[in-house]
Amino acid sequence: MKQFLSLLLLFCCFPLLAQSDKLIQKKDSLYAALRKSAPDTTRVSIYLNLSYAYAKINKDSILPLAIKARDLAKSLRYLRGEAEASRQIGKQYSLLGNSDLALSYLETAAQQFQQANYAQGTVATYIVFADYYEKKGKLESSKRYLTLAEQLSKKIRYFKGEANVVRRIGGLYLQ
Repeated sequence: MKQFLSLLLLFCCFPLLAQSDKLIQKKDSLYAALRKSAPDTTRVSIYLNLSYAYAKINKDSILPLAIKARDLAKSLRYLRGEAEASRQIGKQYSLLGNSDLALSYLETAAQQFQQANYAQGTVATYIVFADYYEKKGKLESSKRYLTLAEQLSKKIRYFKGEANVVRRIGGLYLQ
C-alpha cells in the first residue's frame, strides 16, 4: 500500500515539477536576454515577461519588475509598454489587497491604452477591473466592466477577448 501511495504521489507531482522546470528555464532565458538588451522597448517587454513568469513561481518579484518596466517605458515615451506595466502593477496591488493603488493603476492603464489606440489592451484592463470587483463581491460592477470589454471586443473583432469575456459573464451568473 505504501508503494502504491508513493507511486501515486510521484505521478501527481511530476507534472508540477516539469512545469516548474519550464518556468525556471523561461525565467533564465529572459534574464539572459535582459543582460544583452539595450534600454529600449525590448527591455520593457522582457521586464514585463519576467513579471508574468514570476506570477507562477515568486509573486514577490512581480511588482519590482513591473515598476522597472513602467519606469523604462515612461523614459522612452513608450505608451503601450507603460500601459502594460501599469495594468500589471494594478493587478498586483489588487492581489496584495491595496484597493486604492490597484484602482489608480488600472484607471491609468485604461487611459494609456486608449491614448495608444490599443483596444486589446483596454479589453484586458477591463477584465482585470472585472476580476477586482468580483473578488470584492461587487458583481454588478464586475458585470459592467465585462460588458464594456465584450462591446469593445465585438467592435474591434477581437474574438479571443470576446470569448473570454462571455465565459466570465456566464461565471458571474452562476454565482
